[in-house]
Amino acid sequence: MKSLLQEVLPINDKIDLPFPSNFSTQPESVQYGYRLYYELINQQKIAVMYLMENQDLYCSSDVLHKTFSQINTAFLDGYYENVTEVVSDLRLIIENVYRKNGFNHYLSKHARTLETVLEQKLALLPRQIRDLCSLESTNILQNREHLNQGINGSRRRSKPTKTLETPIMLQLRMEYDAIDKQQKKFREEQRKERDEEKRICNEKLLEQLVIFEEEIVTMEMLQDIKFCWQLPCVGMLIYMLHDFMGLEHFNYTEFELASFFMDKSMLISKIFTSLLSSAHERKSIKSITPHKYSEWNTLLMSKVSKWFSVASHAGADYAAEKFGFDKSLFNIFGLDNPIPFESSFLQLSLSQKLTLLKALCEVALENDDVMCNTLAEIPIIKRQDLCLGQDLGKNTYHFFPQFNSTDIRVYKQHFTKGSSKTTQNSLTYELVAWNLDTLGAMVSSFKSTSERKNSCLYNLQQTLQALYDELLTRKEDFTKSHLSGKLSVMQNFYWPNGETDVSAIPLHC
Repeated sequence: MKSLLQEVLPINDKIDLPFPSNFSTQPESVQYGYRLYYELINQQKIAVMYLMENQDLYCSSDVLHKTFSQINTAFLDGYYENVTEVVSDLRLIIENVYRKNGFNHYLSKHARTLETVLEQKLALLPRQIRDLCSLESTNILQNREHLNQGINGSRRRSKPTKTLETPIMLQLRMEYDAIDKQQKKFREEQRKERDEEKRICNEKLLEQLVIFEEEIVTMEMLQDIKFCWQLPCVGMLIYMLHDFMGLEHFNYTEFELASFFMDKSMLISKIFTSLLSSAHERKSIKSITPHKYSEWNTLLMSKVSKWFSVASHAGADYAAEKFGFDKSLFNIFGLDNPIPFESSFLQLSLSQKLTLLKALCEVALENDDVMCNTLAEIPIIKRQDLCLGQDLGKNTYHFFPQFNSTDIRVYKQHFTKGSSKTTQNSLTYELVAWNLDTLGAMVSSFKSTSERKNSCLYNLQQTLQALYDELLTRKEDFTKSHLSGKLSVMQNFYWPNGETDVSAIPLHC
């Protein structure tokens, strides 16, 4: 019987390996390991050559690694005690190639060939030796017992496996899947923590919003909103020109409430910054930092002072024509400057503030051809309110479709007896529906009135019902937008400088 020593002697066409001097005295398991290693690198010389020449692509200081030269040295120094250690080092080389380069790299393809041949040779070993070379055994040797769950050994199979992946590839995929699962779980926990923090934050905001509406937003303010016709008038202009004012979107609820806190609102600051800028500056308005209240108030005082100075010397008609605004401004204020001092603007009523804002819009349109042309290109039907009909008292109901991207607004124009030349300012406007609940209540109130078909009230009720049914499909959007507008005003009220620390809100007990 030929000895193991004779079987491993190098032949001329094979790679010469350092031969351990004490080879014959080493355990049989180690001798099997040396023969396995010797045959493997000689049969797969190309793969071994590529791996030896590109060690920097899979060996690094941050991972446990082995090289073929280290295996040679281990044999010479008698480091190995059994075949498990030899196979473990070979698998470690192959595994590091996969880890560092992925499964599709050209080095990984050579490593895969090497692993396939290795597994074939392991399958031919005696059962006792083969059990020492299983993937489970090498994992235990490397202190990675947790990877053995679900791993099959390298025993002979009655049927060939259909998978194209090698055992180490499968093990790495299982490890990657476990890591991905752990990371997914970690991200899910983080998401839950963020959601919980967001929920707590929202609860604090909603608590403060209730207090804000009860203590800051007075009934007098709500009445002003209800009967101020300038609000929808100016709101329509701002909606149609919001791009020129640096506004990504226009929330009408926010505009209504912000009109009472103009010195603290970011929305109002953006509007006045744009309107008080030149046509050239307005082209890059989105890159301009909005003026603080003290800054735009000073600019407004200077501009309004010029208007009334010209009006006092040359007359209201000349001033209105020169600057480009409606002369009805002087019917409201007279010829005296309404804001001679820094504090004067905030002391004006809501309708007076909005009248000045409307005049600023008209002046901007007069002096900015691009803005004027943009407004002119908007179809006239989109620049007007929608008349819904009349009730029995000849009161007219108007809907503003311009705001229905975020809000619902239906106004009632009360019929006024008198001359047919009655001006718009003398007409009484009343906000009668500002959300789906109030609109639904109004529809129900008309339903309770028995009227014959084709009557004005019946037609109005049918129109309101159709409008309600159409808007009802967007109830959630309207609710979110309405709440968002209120929260924005409240946050600007407490943090006029743009701070957003929820913990700084003065929550009441």
